[in-house]
Formats: sequence, structure tokens, C-alpha cells
Amino acid sequence: MYLSLLKVSGFRNLDGLRFQPGPRFNCISGDNGSGKSSLLEALYVLGTGKSYRVAQHRPLIHIQAERFSLYGELQPSGYAIGMERSRQSDSHIVVNGDRVHSASQLAAIMPVQALTLDDFQLFEGGPRVRRRFLDWGVFHVEQQGSGPVFRRFERAVKQRNSGLKSGKISASERQAWTHEFLRVSGQLHELRTAYTETLLKEFRQLCERSDTLAFGRELGIQYSPGWDSRLTLEEALSRPGIQERERRTGITQVGPHRADLRMLWEGMPARDVLSRGQMKVLGHCLKLAQIRCLAQRENTTLPIILMDDLAAELDQAHLTEMLRLIDSFDTQVFMTVLAADQLPAPGLWSAHDDPRWFAVEAGRVHPYRLQE
Repeated sequence: MYLSLLKVSGFRNLDGLRFQPGPRFNCISGDNGSGKSSLLEALYVLGTGKSYRVAQHRPLIHIQAERFSLYGELQPSGYAIGMERSRQSDSHIVVNGDRVHSASQLAAIMPVQALTLDDFQLFEGGPRVRRRFLDWGVFHVEQQGSGPVFRRFERAVKQRNSGLKSGKISASERQAWTHEFLRVSGQLHELRTAYTETLLKEFRQLCERSDTLAFGRELGIQYSPGWDSRLTLEEALSRPGIQERERRTGITQVGPHRADLRMLWEGMPARDVLSRGQMKVLGHCLKLAQIRCLAQRENTTLPIILMDDLAAELDQAHLTEMLRLIDSFDTQVFMTVLAADQLPAPGLWSAHDDPRWFAVEAGRVHPYRLQE
């Protein structure tokens, strides 16, 4: 699967942009502020419905525009995705002319994985960052089975919280809401636990095959389910202290919505031991390990890979190794750089996969050839 055409209007500083990338490596150069990172962000929004840079959609709309619109064509599937969002309304998304109402539908059609300068947040950020990372992998590896589980779990949490906030619920009503919450929580817990084991295995194999990344073998990953693991979830919910907090706050206090991934280094929190640079490298590797998990499965579409300005932060040895690993995946890649000389020698690439080069200037993109 690859994107053959992208049209962008009113998105940050991009307007009236038409981009026809190649099916494999696409290197996008340009000065700071030229719009190259916005181009990658537009690709990400087209595939997920949200940005990896900001939480709200309004900053995405050009200051002089009322809305942004994105359009992309995928091959060989023939999918055509259109998206529009104004300052006042939700996204309007259509695929081949049919309205799409959920982000999971979009993600299944155009999976995207972004490697960014903020990947150290997998170590330093809060549990929500790691849950989002974990659930990206669970969804794409177990797409048919996990999608309904995620939807049922979200609905069960909302129903239970609504009942708790009302303050006037009978014991039987509470038991009914809790029963459904426990049922879907168990399903989600099983999916996450199995995926975490697979992810750690693929991550360590990735590191073991590289002298540059060998230090990453020491990283440990433990799944914390969102309650005291010495108890069942039902037991945790029944504890008097938990029930008292739920009555006071109207919010379910324990469960998969409070889950986390513990990143450990020799038994200690990795964020307390590793440098920021090491955390960035390992954050990138964890995302590549997610793609390895997908590559091991039959009839699975690998995600489009976005690499936003990594050459500015990684030394040549680590950058070369990242590109070598990405070269092993049969998928489309977009990379932004300030200039071509930031990337390793062309000999790194497979002979049939030499990158296509594009320059972004003042919100416009055009192809060019590197001089020999």
C-alpha cells in the first residue's frame, strides 16, 4: 500500500499543494518554516484524523482560512480519502464517496507510523502516551478482534462513570454496569498482555542484530494493567478505599483505562538512567519493533512511515542504522531533512529503492534530482 497522490488546502502554511510521491523512499528537504514538517503532519492527519504535534485541530487551519481539506489516493487498493474540517465543526471524512465516522475505520485503510523528535516521551511522558503507543500496536496486529473490544470498553467505562456521577444508583444497577466493565476489561487485558510480550521479543531481536543498537537489549518492558496486579480487577473494584473514591469523584478508579507500560533499565525506571538521546533512539526502535510485529503476520498492510527531521538529532551511526532497518520493510517512507547532505551515502539504499527527492519552498513542493 502506498500513497500516490496528496492534495492539501488551508492546512497550516500549505495551500493548493499537489504532491505525487514515489512508492518507496521520499526525501523532503527545505528550510525551517518552509512547510516540510506540515506536509508530514498532513499525511498523518489523513491516516488518523488527528495530529501528532498538537491536541486541538484549530492550529492546523491556515490563519486566513476557515477550514482545511486533505485528499489522498492509495494504490493498489484504489482507495480515495477526502477529509475536511472547519474551525467550528468535526471532521467530515469520506472514503470512495462513503462517509467514515470512526478513526479506526480510517486507520485500517491507511495505517501510518510517525518517528518524531518527541519519541523520548515513551519514557518521560505520562501513561496516556504509552497507552496510545500500546493500543496502536494492539489494533493493527489484531485489527478484526481488537476494534470491537476497544469500542465496547470505551462504552462500558462511559456507562459506568455516568452511573457513578448520577449518585443515585441501586446495588443491582451498579452490579450490571460493573459486570460489563469487567467482561470487556478482561478481553482488552488479554490483548494488551499478549501484544506486550510480542513487542518485547521483536524489540530485542531488532537490537541484537545491530552493534549500534545493542545497548537496547537491556531495556525491560512490563505491562501494568491499571490495578494492583496481585488482585483480580473485580477484587480491586471491591476494595472499600476504591469504592469511596468512586463515590466521591464519579469516576472508575481502576481498570485498563489506567494501564501503563513500565520501561525498566536494570530494574530501575529507564527515564532515570538513560540520556535524552538514548531515549530518543530507543523510542524510534520501539516503533520500528511495532512494524516488525506486523511484518510477521500474513496479509497485513504495513504502515506508511514518517520520519520528521530525525537527521537533525541523530548522529550518523544511529541515523544510518535507522535507515537500514527501515529499508528492510517493504513500505512507503517519507523523511524530512534540511538538506540532502544530512543523509548517509546513497549506497545505503537498495538499488531499486533510491530515494525520490522533493523540495518544499513557501508551502509548495516540487521534485528534483541530486547532482552526481
